[in-house]
Amino acid sequence: MESLPSRQNVGIRGLYVYFPRLVVQQVDLEQADSCSGKYTVGLGQEAMTFCGDREDVVSMAATAVLRLLEAAGVALTDIGKIEVGTETGVDRSKSVMSYLVQHFQQQGNTTLQGSDHMHGCYGGTAALLSVADWVGSPSWDGRLGLAVATDIAVYPEGSPARPTGGSGAAALLIGPDAPLVLEQLPWRSHFAAHTFDFFKPHGHPLYPVVDGPATTLAHQQQLPEVAQTAVNSSSGSRSSSVIRQRLQLPPLPAEAAGLDPACLSEASILDRQLEKALLAASSALYEQMAAQGAALQRQLGNLYTASLFSGLAGLLAQQGPCLAGKRLLCFSYGSGVVASMFCLRGRDLALPQRLQQRLHRSVADFDAAMASLRAAYGAAPYVPGFGPLEELEEGVVYLERIDEQFRRYYARRQ
Repeated sequence: MESLPSRQNVGIRGLYVYFPRLVVQQVDLEQADSCSGKYTVGLGQEAMTFCGDREDVVSMAATAVLRLLEAAGVALTDIGKIEVGTETGVDRSKSVMSYLVQHFQQQGNTTLQGSDHMHGCYGGTAALLSVADWVGSPSWDGRLGLAVATDIAVYPEGSPARPTGGSGAAALLIGPDAPLVLEQLPWRSHFAAHTFDFFKPHGHPLYPVVDGPATTLAHQQQLPEVAQTAVNSSSGSRSSSVIRQRLQLPPLPAEAAGLDPACLSEASILDRQLEKALLAASSALYEQMAAQGAALQRQLGNLYTASLFSGLAGLLAQQGPCLAGKRLLCFSYGSGVVASMFCLRGRDLALPQRLQQRLHRSVADFDAAMASLRAAYGAAPYVPGFGPLEELEEGVVYLERIDEQFRRYYARRQ
């Protein structure tokens, strides 16, 4: 039997973030909603990418995967496992992964493992950890793996969450000898609990049921939980002091006197004066350790399961080789609730700059695109028709039609 390649330094060997070309400026949404500064200053967002009915989570995932493999010079036959994270599945049984398989099948590769991980905002992290653990396990067959995150975040007109939408997909090539190594214990920790802060009931319309304060509260409660788990698991090791130092919080302002981060209440979450004080107290640390990781997200908006990886892509685009030898601490939170903290270690490391090639659209165009998504939701037969096909970039996979039995057919723009 032929010996397998070394399993050392397993991690991310390539990353491609796809986002549709259509974009609406947050200042235009503020003007339409008569709330100057609320989205740009309050949320810190600059623009929001969106799609019409010609694109969905399957087409965006396929575009990201194909472009990643083409850029990396990796054949479709060299992939052995595909895991997909999403919360916007197009079918309650047939996985997004099974749609992606058709591209590999055309090249004779049908010996693939994988499926979908369905969990709000967290599924992409689950896919990454699963594929990386496969490469490092005795079950690895020597081929590379793919972790894919793909989502469309939409909210109804009039909802306070509407400006927090977005759409896009991330594809990650996973294997040994990676420039971004996924660290093992004690640099990983996890948390899970049951909440109803964000969910999408069966039979409900296109939009989620959202409890914003509950989501913020759960997020702030889970972060110290997973951080403490990492500290506890490293106790007695050389990593312990490093982890403690990296997770040390800045001193709390006077307005937060007596506030225990581990015992937050909904009242504290809704306290705007406290929020302003905490933002001011942490602004320097945020700029130092997190701002560059949020630069691309401010332009794209919320990609749900792909958000963490769009942040990573933005950081790589700015830092590149400077990340060699440094550790990137990643925190992934999914409503419901599941959370993980993990660490990537740079070894020697670009995001193609397509932001300036986007097509700027008005709020009315954005509204029309959202209407097309509502029309396509649960419809059969259906032929997408929002915007001319020529607006899609070359090489983009798009939804061609849905037949009477809800079977979806895709094509790639050449």
